[in-house]
Amino acid sequence: MGDGLRGVGLAGDAVDVRGDNTLCKAFLSIFKFSKMNCAHLENCLHEAREEAQTHLFAADRRASEYSALRASAVKMRGLFERLRSCVNAQGMTGFVESLRSLAQSLGKFVPDF
Repeated sequence: MGDGLRGVGLAGDAVDVRGDNTLCKAFLSIFKFSKMNCAHLENCLHEAREEAQTHLFAADRRASEYSALRASAVKMRGLFERLRSCVNAQGMTGFVESLRSLAQSLGKFVPDF
């Protein structure tokens, strides 16, 4: 192959790259295209990371809100159970006493919602 530069072709055979300008241009074109693809993929990866981080923050916030709502619901259920027990108390005296007890404890109760 003369005194040209030698390289390795796609099939693994020796190629004279100085003598075949078309092959060099093809390799250069493929290389440039590969670099653009890499840059595009890096960009996509960066955007995906940012989006994932945003979704993570939103999920954490919703989980926190859910926990607060659940705690309030549990407290409310407890209060309604106590009110139901007041209503089911035996006789008028039992009802009045249990309602008074509930009212006193509610006076100390500070809702967090």
